[in-house]
Amino acid sequence: MRLSVVIVSYQVKDLLHQCLCSVERAIDGINADILVVDNASTDGTVDMMKQWHPSVKLIASQENLGFGKANNLAVSQSDSEHILFLNPDTVLPEDNLTEALAVMDADTDIGSMGCRMIDGTGEFLPESKRGMPTPMIALYRLIGLSKLWPKHASYGRYYWGHLPENESGDVDVHCGAWMWVRKGILDKLGGFDESFFMYGEDIDLSYRIQRDGWRNHYLGRQPIIHYKGESTKHASWNYVKTFYQAMHIFAVKHFSNKATLFVFTLRMGIIARGALSMMRRFTQVALPPLIDAGLTVASMWLITDYWETNHRYIDGGAYPDMYRQIIIPAYQGIWLAGLWVLGGYRQHSSLRSIFSGWAAGTLLLMGIYALLPEELRFSRALLLLGAAAFLLVTLLRRFIQVWWSGTRDAMLRTGHVGGRLPAHEQSGINFSITTDDIQQSVDSLQLNQLVFYPSKIRNKSIIQTMIACRGMNLRYRMAYPELSTLLGSDMANANKVKRLPNLAQKRYQRQKRSLDCLVAFSFCLLSPLMILKQSTRRLLRHIPLVFTGKLTWVGDADHQAKENLPHPLPLGVLAHSSRHPNTDIADQANESYFTHWSVDWDLRVILRAARF
Repeated sequence: MRLSVVIVSYQVKDLLHQCLCSVERAIDGINADILVVDNASTDGTVDMMKQWHPSVKLIASQENLGFGKANNLAVSQSDSEHILFLNPDTVLPEDNLTEALAVMDADTDIGSMGCRMIDGTGEFLPESKRGMPTPMIALYRLIGLSKLWPKHASYGRYYWGHLPENESGDVDVHCGAWMWVRKGILDKLGGFDESFFMYGEDIDLSYRIQRDGWRNHYLGRQPIIHYKGESTKHASWNYVKTFYQAMHIFAVKHFSNKATLFVFTLRMGIIARGALSMMRRFTQVALPPLIDAGLTVASMWLITDYWETNHRYIDGGAYPDMYRQIIIPAYQGIWLAGLWVLGGYRQHSSLRSIFSGWAAGTLLLMGIYALLPEELRFSRALLLLGAAAFLLVTLLRRFIQVWWSGTRDAMLRTGHVGGRLPAHEQSGINFSITTDDIQQSVDSLQLNQLVFYPSKIRNKSIIQTMIACRGMNLRYRMAYPELSTLLGSDMANANKVKRLPNLAQKRYQRQKRSLDCLVAFSFCLLSPLMILKQSTRRLLRHIPLVFTGKLTWVGDADHQAKENLPHPLPLGVLAHSSRHPNTDIADQANESYFTHWSVDWDLRVILRAARF
């Protein structure tokens, strides 16, 4: 056997299927086999393998062995000349393995090889080729200097920036997502070091291969797709900590005489990286509401000055300082709370959530205003003008934010390449195009999404198209007739971990609790009106229980939901949906509410019950 392709998989059934489809094409004409180690997945990976890839050798582990140990297990069961370690979130062109094998046969001094990788948007992944992470090079990487000067001889050495992405040449380190090694070298060196936690196994093995006298080669002519690129992983604090742990093991193992310096520089880099991460997080989370509040306060001050001079105090006088210093900031607090509770400050929030949050805050303010004593009711006109100013500022800020980030909220305009989804599965505007005129079609039809059908077109053509369309702000999807979902770069995590029901997530639990308190407070303000009607008087009795968290406004109002339901509902004052005598249907309704809960759902129920 000339080649064994080894894939370690965990909870990525659909991506693994896509990867295997591409590998089975790529090994055509090569005496090769495929070994898949499944690390105790619970998403149906084993059944999928038996149904769609029965010829692949499956090693179904009963526990999660980790990356290094699982790969070593597969290598121990192979008798091939060459081993290719491959991630399940990759797609290979049809001639990738043939050319790689030819390079290895032509140059026997090459011990291992990596290849050019692009992410799911067509952008080059710099981790395709790397330098040895010495203390200073690792520090440059951690504090971001390698990103600022990617081609610098020193700062850019972590990603071997002096070597163009499409040229082949020798490097220090490969990425484990596609790593080709001669089997004899693996047998001699013992494969991956299993002491590494998550990252660093590929760095360690590359270093040991090079130290043993072999060359590590980079194949720049054969790009592959690697969905889960470092551009997303490196933004998290968990990655920084895990990277430090891996580098610490690497330093102690290979540079024991310099390990103290190595660890010190890494720690300094982590502190700097942590500070940058906190600043980035602050910018993403806190800056939008601060901008909205600051600009609205400034606008309301200007509006107040105008209103004083031209309407309220034409003959002299002014609003008290309390209005500018306390009342206006209080208005902002309520509007901001409305947007936050109704999801207006979430990433990729919809215009609907912004309008809903603004309307809720404005209605609450109007209710409070009506109940204030005469000396604190300064002007309804200023309140309404302030509401208009807040809405305009928020929409303008969001427009600039969307424009700056380059995202599009327009209707999907999809080009289907090599096939077409059934009409009931399509959304937006759809066109059928060919690989010959994709760039022209994108421009003339104003496309923002391409759907490829790999069963009808070559993976190589897909990859070449993605590279050629860089900078065109396109979203790419892969369609397989046997899969119920389209695959793409931003769906990798969704395929890896089953999405939790909404009310099982802390974010939605906080939203529901905030909504409960906001509604309870509103009912307190409106109690003089609500007490006049029996149906709304009933709601007032439950305000203390809602404030204390013993009840929620909308939930299991009958208090009869089965305890053996997958997700028991919180006890509620109002039922989330109409009662049904069939218990099975009622249970399905409870489960649907728990899974798909939204602020809108609760508001519809509450407003229907609170009609005066």
